[in-house]
Amino acid sequence: MLEKYYYKDYLNKRLAYLRDWARNAETYRNCIEIGKRVEVELFREKPVFYMIIFFYFLPINILKFFDKIQRNYYYKKAIKEMEILKNEIETLKLNKKSSFFYGRKIDKL
Repeated sequence: MLEKYYYKDYLNKRLAYLRDWARNAETYRNCIEIGKRVEVELFREKPVFYMIIFFYFLPINILKFFDKIQRNYYYKKAIKEMEILKNEIETLKLNKKSSFFYGRKIDKL
């Protein structure tokens, strides 16, 4: 019984950590989107200058693209882990409710 409590407590802590992490990741993604909109506006004002800068920084931009793919993968993985943790916590709650009857534990077969 005590082990299940510790396990449930651990799952709750992990879920809280993932919620904070996902919130911070979403804030970061929104800030990146603002930077992209700024680049589009700069491109509209001076397209030739922007094209020179674009080709000059092409290798770095390719690495940033792969980094973005990796960040999106970790974000989706964290979201999926949060769903699984919620389901596991709910399962533990249901098992706890079904195993007790009027304060006494019912032996399961």
